[in-house]
Amino acid sequence: MLNGQIAEVKGKLDQIPDKEKDYIQFQSSFDVNNKYLSLLSEKKLESELNASGVVAGAVIVNLASPQSHEYPTSPDKQKIYTFAAMVGLACGFGLILLVRFLNPYIYDKETVEALTNTPIIGVIRKFPEYIDKDNRQALSLAKPKSVFAESVRSVRTNLSFLAANKKSKTICVTSEVSGEGKSFVTVNLAGTLALIDKKVVLIAADLRRSKLHKVFGSNNKVGLSSYLSGQKTLEEVTIHDEVHNIDFIPSGPVPPNPSELLHTESMKKLLEILTPKYDYVLIDTAPVGLVSDAIPLIRQSDVNIFVIRSGKSQFRAAAIPERLSREYGLSNWAIVLNAFGDDALHSNYYTTDYARGGGNSTYYYSDYSGYAGSGYYDDPKKWWEFWKKKDK
Repeated sequence: MLNGQIAEVKGKLDQIPDKEKDYIQFQSSFDVNNKYLSLLSEKKLESELNASGVVAGAVIVNLASPQSHEYPTSPDKQKIYTFAAMVGLACGFGLILLVRFLNPYIYDKETVEALTNTPIIGVIRKFPEYIDKDNRQALSLAKPKSVFAESVRSVRTNLSFLAANKKSKTICVTSEVSGEGKSFVTVNLAGTLALIDKKVVLIAADLRRSKLHKVFGSNNKVGLSSYLSGQKTLEEVTIHDEVHNIDFIPSGPVPPNPSELLHTESMKKLLEILTPKYDYVLIDTAPVGLVSDAIPLIRQSDVNIFVIRSGKSQFRAAAIPERLSREYGLSNWAIVLNAFGDDALHSNYYTTDYARGGGNSTYYYSDYSGYAGSGYYDDPKKWWEFWKKKDK
């Protein structure tokens, strides 16, 4: 019976025309697309409502004209340049003050005078030309009319005030560390003393790193160490320089015990032998800040010169002469400021021409600042003085 009903329904369906079937399919697709259209229309309306609800924050009053770039409101060039100039000046002055306050080096005699009570007997100017590494030239003789030579002569003059009661003077020259010019000062002092017919002997007592033999062209195969060790006689180790009229005793081969040799009785006797023969016995020693070799020579000398080099020696160096004076009961120390130059960046603002002296003595000296073009000296003109005519 059921099968009969199914067959009956199929029969009826077969009777439906084909166009009606197509209509039913099209109607189904239309309904689906219509729903999508309604949804999209609602979204569009919602977006338009949201856009119409936003009010603009700015309104164009006047359109920009093409000529507006000639008068820009920003950037303000004048303000920028003014600010940059002020910042540049502030940084420049700040760096200058920083360099002055943090720099630990001595540059002028006023700084030395502020750090110590030891008298300054002279300021040796920086030599303006090239100096060969061996110092083969005695510069105070090579340039006798230079400011440099005159500054060396001022030290020579003030030496006469030191140990004035001594007919023959033993002068020991030292410094804190190497490179401060103690050998350079010793050679030039010897040269200027020989110029005034003083009989001078120069002893290279730095038995470790002496270079004085190169100044006199010696090979340094024999010298002070050879004499103190008993290998050579005094005549065999003494060299006479005909050019400068100076007797010279080189340091000799480096011994294994330099400090002990200088502490021997032979060194003391050597000075006793040389003192009656010469007006000045100049001793170039090892730096007291590095080794103790110079101590016995310092205690035996009539005058002890401590060399401070401008731009090289630090503040602590100025206190060394006073410390050694207290330790060994000496009152014969004097300071020479070497290689001084006109340094506007580091030097003090106030200058003097007088140094403090011990007792009732006052030593006159000048740093010869600004006198190079006075006409008294043969120093070359600076490049910016090309307009000055040379006096005939």
